[in-house]
Order: sequence, then structure tokens, then C-alpha cells
Amino acid sequence: MQHLLKFTKYTRSLVNTFSANIYATQKPFLNITEKQLADTHYMNDVLKIHLPKKSKRSQKGLFHGKDYKSGNRYTEMGNARRRFWKPNVQDTLVRSEILGKTLKIEVSTKALKCIRLYGGLDNYILLTKPHKMDSLYGEYLRTLIMKKLKDPSYNVPYITKSRPFNGLSSRWKYRYRRRPTIFHPKDQRYTDLTKDRVKRPNEMNKKELKEFNDFLNLTISHQDTQTNHPLLKKIEAERAEQAKLLEPEQAKIKAQWDRKRSTIKKERFMAVFQESQQV
Repeated sequence: MQHLLKFTKYTRSLVNTFSANIYATQKPFLNITEKQLADTHYMNDVLKIHLPKKSKRSQKGLFHGKDYKSGNRYTEMGNARRRFWKPNVQDTLVRSEILGKTLKIEVSTKALKCIRLYGGLDNYILLTKPHKMDSLYGEYLRTLIMKKLKDPSYNVPYITKSRPFNGLSSRWKYRYRRRPTIFHPKDQRYTDLTKDRVKRPNEMNKKELKEFNDFLNLTISHQDTQTNHPLLKKIEAERAEQAKLLEPEQAKIKAQWDRKRSTIKKERFMAVFQESQQV
């Protein structure tokens, strides 16, 4: 009986040490089945489990131990006011190469630094200890990654907070792509081009409106279309200025084309010369 009592005491101490080593975030995933992992509603309920002295928000993301803190703000007279410190958290897209999915998670700056240090999300989740990661979502990803590593044929179910990226994340962002773009040379790309913008009639002053109306009358009626007309002279002068600005670029393009043509001629001549020598 004494030996049995000693054995039971020893086994109890072993169980206590084993349960003490298991962290609170690991407990929901110890005896989880594949069916439960595939059930999104069940997994959402698991991630909503309230752990003592931890916010629910920290368990749904990767905060690496960072969480809300509370304290007091003291005045000069020594009066205390309650205040809170929020963690620095960012919504980031993170890629898991083993699972083959992109996840949009709330990640703290500390966790981001650790992910970069470990060389990716997979390494961070596999190598960090549970009490340092301190996240239910992190343990959820760890179980999925371990299953995939053990069995490569394992079909990864839908992971919560993983969104399929179709290339069109927001309609408003890509709506302006439909508008036709104007090509500008490199010299003009980063310069002020407000002078080239065509003004609307409601934006014109009196002088510009008068010129605009005269030009419309000329185009519609086809009368008084002599070259001496001041409007036509002005348009011709503007065109001549633009042509002068483009002259150096045209000369460069012509010189490049002449060089290319001469090299092509040389290559053809050399090919014919070599063929004649072989014969």
C-alpha cells in the first residue's frame, strides 16, 4: 500500500508539472480534431475565449505580449486620475508559405520586428514560445502549420482572417484606371503642367472668353479665315514654340536611328563578305 501511495503521489506531481507547463493559450488546441479546425464558427468561438488579464483583441491578433495597460495620471497637487495606454497595433498583410495563404491580421510593432528577425511568419510561429507569443490566434496557426508539415497532402481549410486577393481590393481605388492617360516625356513628368491644362468656360476671364468665342465663330461660320487674323497668328506662334522645344529631342532620335541603320548595314555587309570568302 505504501508503494502504491508513493506511486500515486509521484504521478500526481507529474500531472501537475505537465499542466503547469501548458500555457493558457495552448489548452483549447490540445485535443482539437480536423473537423473542428475546418469549422469556422467553432474556431471563431475558440478565439473569443476570455483569458484572465488579457484583452480579446490581443488574442485575435499577434501582439507578442503587448496589451492595454492602466495607471494613474498625477497632478501637481497629487490628485490621481485613471488613464490607459494602448499598444501600437497595425493592420498588416502577412504571408504564410507553408499554408499558402495571405492573412490580414492586427500585428503589434514588436511582433512585426520579431517576424522580420525570424525571417517570416512561419518561422516566428514555430520558434516562439507560447508565453512570449501570448495569442490564441498564433496557437491556431501553429496547429495548422504542424499538421501541414506532418502530412503534406493535408488540405488547409479556410483560415479566419484570410482573404482571397483578386487584385481588386477596393472599387474606388481602381476606378480611375479607366480614365485615359496622357503621355508626357521624361523632362515634363515632374514639372508644373498647369499651363497646358485646357480651361473650362466658367474658369476663364473676360479676355479669354472673348478669344474663345471668336475661335468658335471662326470654326462654325468659316468666314474671315484669313492668315492675318490675330487668333490664327497666336495659334501659329504657339505651335512654332512647341516645335522649337521638341527640336532637340527629334534630333536625338534621328541620330540614334542613323547609328542603328549604319550598324545594320555593317552587319549585313559583313555577313555577305564572310559567305563569299567561304565559297
